[in-house]
Amino acid sequence: RKTVMKKICKVFAVLMIAFISVVSFVSCSGNGSAKSNEVYLNTFMTAQPNTLDPSKGTDMYGNTVLLNIVEPLVRYDGRVSSIVPAGASEWTVSPDGLVYTFKIRDMQWADGQKVTSSDYAYGIRRSATPATACPYANFIYPLVNGEQVVKGEKPVEELGVTTPDDSTLVLALNVATPYFLDTAMQRTYFPQRKDWVEKYGDTYATSPETSPMCGPFILKDWTVNSVMNFVRNPNYWNVANVKIERVKCSVINDTIAVYNSLLAGELDFASVSDPKWQAKFTDSSKWTHIEIANADTVYWMINTKTKYMGNAKIRRAISAALNREEIINTCRDGIGLPAYWFTPPAITCQGLTFNTIETGSLRKLVAEVTDPRALFAEGLKELGLNEKPEDVVIKWIASGVDQKSRTESEYIQQMMKEKIGCTFDVYNKDWNEFINMIKTGDYDLAVLAWSADFNDPCNFLETCWSKAATYPTGWVNTEFDSLIEKAQKSTIAQERADLLMKAENILINTDAAIIPFTTRVSHSYRASYVKNASTNFFDWMGWQPIDTSSRGK
Repeated sequence: RKTVMKKICKVFAVLMIAFISVVSFVSCSGNGSAKSNEVYLNTFMTAQPNTLDPSKGTDMYGNTVLLNIVEPLVRYDGRVSSIVPAGASEWTVSPDGLVYTFKIRDMQWADGQKVTSSDYAYGIRRSATPATACPYANFIYPLVNGEQVVKGEKPVEELGVTTPDDSTLVLALNVATPYFLDTAMQRTYFPQRKDWVEKYGDTYATSPETSPMCGPFILKDWTVNSVMNFVRNPNYWNVANVKIERVKCSVINDTIAVYNSLLAGELDFASVSDPKWQAKFTDSSKWTHIEIANADTVYWMINTKTKYMGNAKIRRAISAALNREEIINTCRDGIGLPAYWFTPPAITCQGLTFNTIETGSLRKLVAEVTDPRALFAEGLKELGLNEKPEDVVIKWIASGVDQKSRTESEYIQQMMKEKIGCTFDVYNKDWNEFINMIKTGDYDLAVLAWSADFNDPCNFLETCWSKAATYPTGWVNTEFDSLIEKAQKSTIAQERADLLMKAENILINTDAAIIPFTTRVSHSYRASYVKNASTNFFDWMGWQPIDTSSRGK
């Protein structure tokens, strides 16, 4: 274990996108016979996207698809560790940092219509419109009148977005924002088609036929819960540098099936967490082994509107009772870091270290709460309930449906029974049913993971900001909100880091509004002929740089 930790420390500067955002690479079997000289790539996701609507999606699966079929203003190229031109061929920033002017390059949609600055402006305004109910509307807040428009206090016409001509997009900010370009590459800023939204209504972006595309690939067809097939977009502005001609993306949610396919040579790339299976991939000439700590946190989201979860003592008791190391070692083959943070150690604040493996506000909670059952009982009394911990039933939901996920759920159930006395009523559901349960509030605790969209603590902490409402948990803390808002107005790195650290302490220690569990460590095996796949977690290039042309050579 110590050796693994040392390796992790060494690679924290190098992060992973392939496992989460680009997913894994599979061979061509099951999609017809490949041409002898065809450069192809088959990928898989563990669940299908819930939507391809940039203004309404929340899951990484939809984002993975969108990065490949739509062109953001800019992209982060993990191979060179910098933001590079994409839909915008160039941009300028005013001396005061308040005005960004983007030059939209000559591009076209799949139906031949020209992509204009108005398409980007429409996408941003649609995301900001209250009726859209965009879950990431907080990304709009840096713009002039952003928050007021999202809250319905001002008309969308007053948003800081203008289009002097078809090739120019101007975004005006409330205050200088150090990470604004990272924000502007998110899906809330993706171009959209007003005519398609008006034409298709509720079916917009629910199928290939209703999803406008202008990215490196075209989604050709989609069999729900089975496979998505893509082809290279011949009209993409950078098509000369897209090597892959065809992509097959299957839905595979069984890890053993993935491992078997990888071992049989049917996959080009996959993450392998089981040490027993890892031992099977020893031929270094065939596989490249990559071990990287992810910029993500798996955590338990809390529905504070339910009978028990509105009480901070009950939440703190559950968090203290969760033995993260034990579950990782017993149920996850020792792979992963126990998360005593919400913002993982891989994230920095304008270059400053934020959390480390040895630190994290949650350590204060664990040290303080030595008797979780007693604290839980105190919480019941505060609620005015004449109940013992043994009388309490907590509804706990997770999206993993394979046997390994179910075994972990049962282990957690037993752990809570032993340490607190309460009963965890556990439910393992497929992704779409799981998300529907969250939307309807049909849970007390739900297992989610937040993966970094960009390298700043605010990307994690603002998901819990009451004005963002990324998830409808019902938790509001005015001091937390104030700290977030002060950090938004500061450009001084240390000041922002201090403010955001105080906010994180409130979130996971004082209020225990979420319960961090683990930061994942990816052990992946890549076929030797897979070239140019980034190992940077923040990479936003999608599949376009990847080259498998040496397959079979």
